Amino acid sequence: MRATILWTICLVLCLGLMGCESLKSTGGSEAGGGGGADSPDGSRQQYEEVHYYYDFDDVLIHKDLKYDDSKSVVMETPQFKIGSQIFDGDIEHLDLVNFFIKNMEKDNWRMVNILKSDRSVLVFEKYQKVCMIKVTDESFSNTHVEVWLVDLKTSGSGSKSMPGGVQEQSLGE
Repeated sequence: MRATILWTICLVLCLGLMGCESLKSTGGSEAGGGGGADSPDGSRQQYEEVHYYYDFDDVLIHKDLKYDDSKSVVMETPQFKIGSQIFDGDIEHLDLVNFFIKNMEKDNWRMVNILKSDRSVLVFEKYQKVCMIKVTDESFSNTHVEVWLVDLKTSGSGSKSMPGGVQEQSLGE
């Protein structure tokens, strides 16, 4: 009886260890971030999904969104950059909202407010920047995204250049 219990415990431990080893060798890499792909030699290569930045260099755009240049406009001067970029894609609405929330935080944006619905609005701010992202669930196979951004650029003298020629002086030394 005792021998049977000991053999059972040993068998369970061995199976458990073999299960852990197989996780380690075949894809326990998910915890380390990024996915993996099998290379021709059978080993796993690590990679991250390829999302991209468009005209706004600190607003990450999901790789499955297609840019609509006929509806987008970006204007840049030495004092400011302002514009709207329009994208469409076949991505689940709330997944896309969560994508923007997570990645805006990674790019050091501070969340001002978020309205989640079938027409979600996300507002973020950074030093001298404001970004509004509108995510609209238009149809079963299309999610529409509008990224609106205002970037007030700093002049070299410590003053902020505002549209219309107005200067805001900093009082710090």
